Amino acid sequence: MRSIDRNALAVLTVVLLVLGASRAECAVLGGAGRADITPAVAEYDVPLGGYGDRQGKPCEGIHDRIYANALVLKDGANLVCAVATDLLFIPRSLKEEVVKAVGDPEIRYDTLFIAAAHDHAAPESMCMNRRNTLGNKYIGVFNERLLLETAQRIAPAIKEAKENLGPIEMGVASGKIPNLNYNRRRDPVVDDEMVVATFARPGGELVAVFVNFTAHPTITGSRNMLLSGEWPGYMARAVQAQLGAELPVLYMNGPEGDQAPRVAREPGKGVFERIERYGTAVGEKALELLATVTTQPIDRLHLEFASIELPETKLSPVFAMIAGTEYRVKPDELERGLAELIPTQAEVGLLVVGDLLLVGIPGEPIAAIGLEIERRARDLGFRHPVVIGLANDFIGYILTPEEYSQGGYEATVSFFGPDLGTVIVSKTVAALQSL
Repeated sequence: MRSIDRNALAVLTVVLLVLGASRAECAVLGGAGRADITPAVAEYDVPLGGYGDRQGKPCEGIHDRIYANALVLKDGANLVCAVATDLLFIPRSLKEEVVKAVGDPEIRYDTLFIAAAHDHAAPESMCMNRRNTLGNKYIGVFNERLLLETAQRIAPAIKEAKENLGPIEMGVASGKIPNLNYNRRRDPVVDDEMVVATFARPGGELVAVFVNFTAHPTITGSRNMLLSGEWPGYMARAVQAQLGAELPVLYMNGPEGDQAPRVAREPGKGVFERIERYGTAVGEKALELLATVTTQPIDRLHLEFASIELPETKLSPVFAMIAGTEYRVKPDELERGLAELIPTQAEVGLLVVGDLLLVGIPGEPIAAIGLEIERRARDLGFRHPVVIGLANDFIGYILTPEEYSQGGYEATVSFFGPDLGTVIVSKTVAALQSL
């Protein structure tokens, strides 16, 4: 047997130790946090969002509280932060203020992926949009206090997540969940897939779960004046009832622009009873999928934002008949305000965590848009691509040219003409190809 030179053995030992140290340093660490972001509605007026019919009236109380749930992951010097909120949408100004409120050099605009559940019983997000200079109560009047307080309430979830960093694994599962949503534009396209992910310590201790299912949280309707987490809030509580009362449940909506919850109207049942029944049903489906997940070390962690030049702003020909009536905005007034209210550029967030790809769209894409992006992402080799709506900013509804030409409410609040959906899909796919 040939002997090994002692010097060579020493060099080999050093190399193996260095490689081992490098792998240990690159192991992904993770932590999660949860924070109550319910505004102090007894102290000042807080309008509820999503309906011009409410005429900007303040909410009349709190039915159930709303939350932000955060997940921070770190791979060596690479850190990303994902935040799910029980809000209507995320104005850019809110994301900027969250970064300031956290006050951590590693939590920056380019390391934060933040999304809203699109809760129509949450505070009006237009009231937190510094670009909103219209002063129109039907869409919401900008309120500096609400903006800053909301950011300050979100920040502790992120701080808690970062303080609790430790070894972490993840697993993903997906499945079709029929009969819980439908296309409200009577188009046959329905996104009925649910995607879940488990984040846990190597020993099995749960850190957080992620849930994606696509449907408008609009069961309350415009007559409701009580703040609530709507059906996503009940979904999260159903999951927590089985997995842990304080477990962060990151719910992110999908391409919900034309997707509505399928809710049976039961005689004698109040609106919040129907919301609880629906949210619990979604939560039970999430638990079934979560039970199938096997975790493993995270082998990839990456977040980037792809900038997209948007088409020229253009009002729908039927704006005055639909959105103009609900929001009491005259076309000439909106055209004057569009330059500030709606950006000329948008950013699509691309967050890769192991087998999970989150594509954050800054608005409300319809299901056909989301499903096309996910199909193209699978063709590029991404195993679990998920389009997330209402992420990081807001540019309105995003439709295909065919759906835009058919008009309807969604087309009237799509501010970039018929080609916006085509631009978003092509630019997003190009960015995915670079990954």
